[in-house]
Amino acid sequence: MVNVSFNRDRALAVIACLERGEPVSPAGERWTRDDLLALAGVCFAAAMSHGPEGLAGKDPMSIPLEHREAYLQTLGDDLAWAIRWLAEMARLSMVGGYDALFDPIHVVRVDGSAPRVLPVSGVKQEVFAPGA
Repeated sequence: MVNVSFNRDRALAVIACLERGEPVSPAGERWTRDDLLALAGVCFAAAMSHGPEGLAGKDPMSIPLEHREAYLQTLGDDLAWAIRWLAEMARLSMVGGYDALFDPIHVVRVDGSAPRVLPVSGVKQEVFAPGA
């Protein structure tokens, strides 16, 4: 369990920076865990605001409410697992384990409902060996 602190004004300031394409600085002199979690939350909300790929180009109101809710639930699950994947890739990069498993740039498809990760490119196949 972890305590989470939310500051509405700070979140709105970060959103404004993202919208303007400006750098986001920590609230204080250094990035704290609370700052990083808040930034992650704002970024997650911004990614969610782009909506599910399945609704691209469609009028959301033309889709039954329960289907829209399902699309949003799936999107949230997919993005949460995508963030977990990216966090693990950052961790592997920090400890020196990334290069043995992946090209400098790789692409995977994340399915948060399963959850599973499917290689697209730049992934050394032994990572996804059967039973792994």
